[in-house]
Amino acid sequence: MKKVIFIGGLGRENEFGGELTKNKFIVRQLRNLGWNVVTVDTAGARRNPFKILSMPFKVAASPNVPIIFSTCFANIRPFFKIISRLWPRRKYVYWVIGGNLYKRITKGPYNVDDFDRFAAILVEGKKMLSELNELGIDGIRVVPNFKDVSLIPDISEKHIGSDDVLRCVFFSRITPSKGVNIILETCRNLRDSGLNFTVDFYGVVATDYRDEFLSEIAKFENVSYKGVLDFFAPDGYQTLARYHLTLFPTYWEGEGFPGVIVDSYIAGVPVLASDWNFNGELIDSETGFLCKANDQGDFERIFRDILIHRDSLDKHFSQCQIKAACFDYKKVVSENLINEILK
Repeated sequence: MKKVIFIGGLGRENEFGGELTKNKFIVRQLRNLGWNVVTVDTAGARRNPFKILSMPFKVAASPNVPIIFSTCFANIRPFFKIISRLWPRRKYVYWVIGGNLYKRITKGPYNVDDFDRFAAILVEGKKMLSELNELGIDGIRVVPNFKDVSLIPDISEKHIGSDDVLRCVFFSRITPSKGVNIILETCRNLRDSGLNFTVDFYGVVATDYRDEFLSEIAKFENVSYKGVLDFFAPDGYQTLARYHLTLFPTYWEGEGFPGVIVDSYIAGVPVLASDWNFNGELIDSETGFLCKANDQGDFERIFRDILIHRDSLDKHFSQCQIKAACFDYKKVVSENLINEILK
């Protein structure tokens, strides 16, 4: 049986997040394709370094086995420098998480030559491909984010009329840089507008923002916190499909190819997002709307227009699900791709 070592954040079965969710799908598909996957879970390793004590032993026990790294480069940089010198002929693959690698190279703490020994570097968008090529880094290919599209819900009866309440949703880490403050300010400004809408928030609330966030949403009758959405559970996408619009005005520095957008497409929910990092590569006029990054006024202007013409969202619902098919993990993490990067 073919063997590969996978080093990246996986977390517990019921733990989710950009890196954890993506890596769960990579490992699942590798095993579907017949690979014996030896995993080293780096989730929480900065707080608890003992979690990765097994890493050098697993690597040394299989000196000819390729290694996939799929985590923040800072998590594995010192270790990678050592093993790439000890086993210079081993095949190393870096599956990039997030969208700020170019900045971390040009402004520190990374160097271009940190990436010389990777046989392949997989990035989530064309923007990063162009940026890294500009730096002279080779072996780069674009592999977009992915999800399990087989869980797609039936939205054939989904409809919104001009007099219906516009049901909006936000689901991501709840922190100001994800655009939560922009959404709440917009809700304040539209409180007396007569435009009927609701906003439900899902996600883990950042510890240092929790009190402020819960205090703010308590001031609204049409804004709620609903806990966490589980898209590995059968009813996760069914719940999301009840909404008409995803709000995602992120300006978080590490944002790459947000799984939020693909999840929304699977559920047939168009997205109003900021034109930030790779968002502009993913959202078009058939699947959503783009506002200027970290610009509350522009977000509010577009959101107000959507509210006034809410019945026009009907044409977007099915288009989103058509677009979702492009991001099926079985199609993106294909046998051809894996053979090309590991053999």
